[in-house]
Amino acid sequence: HYGRTLYTEPYALACALGAYALFVGKRPVVLAGVLLALGSLMKGTYVVLALPLGAALLWRRDLKGLLLFGAPIAVALAGNLAINRVMFGSVSRGPQQYVFGSLLANLRGIAIDSEHGLLPYAPVVLCALWGWPSLARGRRWDALLPAAAFLLVFFVTVNYAGWHGGYCFGPRYLVPVLPFLMLGLLHRLSVRPLRPWHALDIVVLGAT
Repeated sequence: HYGRTLYTEPYALACALGAYALFVGKRPVVLAGVLLALGSLMKGTYVVLALPLGAALLWRRDLKGLLLFGAPIAVALAGNLAINRVMFGSVSRGPQQYVFGSLLANLRGIAIDSEHGLLPYAPVVLCALWGWPSLARGRRWDALLPAAAFLLVFFVTVNYAGWHGGYCFGPRYLVPVLPFLMLGLLHRLSVRPLRPWHALDIVVLGAT
């Protein structure tokens, strides 16, 4: 929906999905770092997407990989801070301030709001969530990274007073990590032989 607009979320989605695909596919981690650096330049809060991959490298004690992965992200972060200093007078003051809102009200809105809620615009997430327990049991480590990425962005968004994204429709700020949530649906659809729930998944997906 946002691909025909000047919103940054579709492009941040490409960066996030590409970075995690490269990482899981054991491609050079510096490439994943470059993509996440580009994403954080589009919107500073998306830098949290680097945390699960950085933690995984630290868990593996891959210090060289961590350095290669973190270097482009550090450059992007320094660039953001420098722009803030030049344009707004302080490294901590960006073009749009992060203001905390009501957690319960935001959580309700981001879930069911008629203009910006996740469920009204993408009810297929219920089918995806249904598939996550089985996915986590069968492929724990593959599931952990995208799950952490989604939860981090969700946490940042749901605590933000402007969680709705302004004059738009749907959960705009969650767009870059919605593909990670959909892995649960992909797992459900991959089960063979075909089961009755596959028809439900396809119908709900088609209606979304």
